[in-house]
Amino acid sequence: NCDESYYCLKGEFTFHCPESGEVHVLRKGDALYFPPNTWHWGYNFGSETSHILECLTPRVEEAVEAYAIKQPWLTDIRYSTLAEITSYQPGGTRGAQRATVARANDLLYEIVGETRPLRVGLICSTGMLTVGVIDLHVGQESELMSHPGDKVLYCLEGRANVFLPEESPNWWELTPGDSAFIPGGTKHAFFNTSDATAKVTFGV
Repeated sequence: NCDESYYCLKGEFTFHCPESGEVHVLRKGDALYFPPNTWHWGYNFGSETSHILECLTPRVEEAVEAYAIKQPWLTDIRYSTLAEITSYQPGGTRGAQRATVARANDLLYEIVGETRPLRVGLICSTGMLTVGVIDLHVGQESELMSHPGDKVLYCLEGRANVFLPEESPNWWELTPGDSAFIPGGTKHAFFNTSDATAKVTFGV
């Protein structure tokens, strides 16, 4: 019952919606968004371990399996979008799909801040969930910002710093694999004090 996104951190991941039959392949750096009440299965057909970062909201008050078992039984399992198998051509439309893949060229970019602008690439932004990627260049710093919703950060590359002027401790350092939680309404800014680009993904 949640808006949900996946971000492929490592390997290859195949997403399958057994209701619609659609199949999407994610490789490192690819993301996927799908709306509430979307049946989904996942496969790893590769030889490398696949790591997927999941972001979903609203909070699930019960286990996902407990919620799913209460839904109407899915009796017609589809392994492809059969209607398109005999009529699909490269670059053609793929009909009504529930999930959407976002690769580097598919992000919706916005500039946050005027005096110290920050470029943010949005993977998805709905009434419940906003997920995006921030590239922090060497020496870059952002203006203070805050969001009504809780924010979760995950460092993908490099070293990113977060400044929280009203908190203690007020300076966080994130390296690849580190995550951080910022409660809604908390002022924060991003810094890159290292000599290499840093990349952070977030969910609000």
